This record gives sequence, C-alpha cells and structure tokens, in this order.
Amino acid sequence: MPNFIFCIHNHQPAGNFDHVIKESYENAYLPFLKAVAEYPSVKLSFHITGYLLDWFLQNHMEYIDMLREMVKKGQVEMLGGGYYEPILAVIPPHDRIGQIRMMSDKLEDIFGKRPRGMWLAERIWEPQLPSYLKEAGMEYVVVDDYHFVKAGMKKEELAGYYITEDMGNTLRVFPGSERLRYVIPFQTVDKFVENVRWVETLGSNPAAIFADDGEKFGAWPGTHQWVYKEEWLKKFLETIAENKELIKPATFSEYLDNNEPLGRVYLPTTSYMEMGEWALPPEASETYTNLM
Repeated sequence: MPNFIFCIHNHQPAGNFDHVIKESYENAYLPFLKAVAEYPSVKLSFHITGYLLDWFLQNHMEYIDMLREMVKKGQVEMLGGGYYEPILAVIPPHDRIGQIRMMSDKLEDIFGKRPRGMWLAERIWEPQLPSYLKEAGMEYVVVDDYHFVKAGMKKEELAGYYITEDMGNTLRVFPGSERLRYVIPFQTVDKFVENVRWVETLGSNPAAIFADDGEKFGAWPGTHQWVYKEEWLKKFLETIAENKELIKPATFSEYLDNNEPLGRVYLPTTSYMEMGEWALPPEASETYTNLM
C-alpha cells in the first residue's frame, strides 16, 4: 500500500497588500483548513512562512486555534524554513541558520513542537546546504523530483527519501512529485488515484509525495470555483479517507520514522524545472519556449 504525503506551502511576501492576503485567506487558506479538519485520518504536512504566520496571529487567531488543535491531534505536522522565505543560497551562512532557528522558535512557541524538517524557498538547492540546515536543527527537507533527475536518477527510483551530506553533515531529502503537482488540484480525483496506483508498483512501502502551494486551492484564478463550489477538494479528501486499503496518509516525520532511506544522493545546484525557465535571459527563454 502506498503512503501519501500531502504537503502544503502557504506564502505571502513581506509587505504585500493587506487586501491581497485577506482575499487569499477567505478564498483559500481558511476553507482549505476547514475542509481538511473534517477528515481527521487525512494527514497534512504544513508550511506557513513567517510573515504570513504573523498576519494570522494578528488578524485571525481562530485560524491559529484550529491549526493548533490539528497539530495536537497528530493530523498536522508543521514544517520550518527561513522565516521570511529567503533564498538561502544567496544570504550569508549565519543568516541562513538564524532565519531557520527563528522560524523553529516561533512554531515551538505557538504549537508546542519544534519542526524536524523544512520547506526550501523556491526549492533552490546548493550542495553545501546540508551543513547549514543540520546546524539549524533540521533533519529533512523537501525539494522536487526534478532535482534527483538532474543527479541522473529515474523517477521510478523516487518513491521514498534519500540521504545526502556535506562534510559529513547528513540530511534526509524527500522528492516532491512533479506529476502530482500538475494533477492536484487541476485534474480529476480519478487521475490522482491512477498516479497513486503507479507509485504502488515502485517498492514495498513507497510514498507518493505532493508538495506545492496552498494558493492553488482557491486563490489562483478559477480555482475557488473548481476546488470548493464544484467540490473537488471534498471528493479528494473523501477518496483518501475512504480507501484505507489503497492509500495510507502520512506526514514526512511519520514516513521517516518507519522507513529506511532508499540510498545516498548528491544533488546538483538547481531548482524546479519552471524556475530554470523563468531565470533565463529573455532571448534564451524565447528559444527554450520555442523548443518546448
């Protein structure tokens, strides 16, 4: 039976307009969390950036209270990260460690638990990061399966986690599925099930890993209608909750504690595929688009 790790990342840039955050709260953040709370067997690995977390604390304590209760029951695992969602590779080492520890301190203060793993901003990876993340107290990080493909691996080898290291400092790395990023929540729930069944063929206790933006669930144009009014999310959560023989919900830490790593990997400097396209100079970007 495949495990399903459902990881959501909620982010607003520091200084964003209050009405923009409020609209995202009403259309995505609040209805999403309420929906998941209705299905206690569905596990959620959850990341909220520091600036947005502060906004919730100042404006919507009811959201924090609901989330705190879900953490207490073991339904939600909170992920850490850089407090203000910095690109860790481009800030000084002491700031990398400081921002991660600042986020961990805040999460421990609110939820009573220190995060074991973290969300990496824009999934921008450099080989030296394990040393800094380890010093900041992190056991694991989630990136994209594309990072592993860039290291020469096949996607069929990515139904679990790997160990990486820098100067002997080890870190567990989970590969988020690019395929699932395009299925959830844009395609039918049957398509999700089809992907889970494919993962089931990849090992004795494999994991299907979804890790992407929470704004896709109501804040992106057209998604509120599809996800809530047309009940995509309800169907999705019901499918997970009612098919215990097919899908085993798990958080990152639960999977980590019950499964051995699939091996050792050394990831190159990279991000997810789309970021590689967006970072190109204009002429190169146009050439890339024409080739694709």
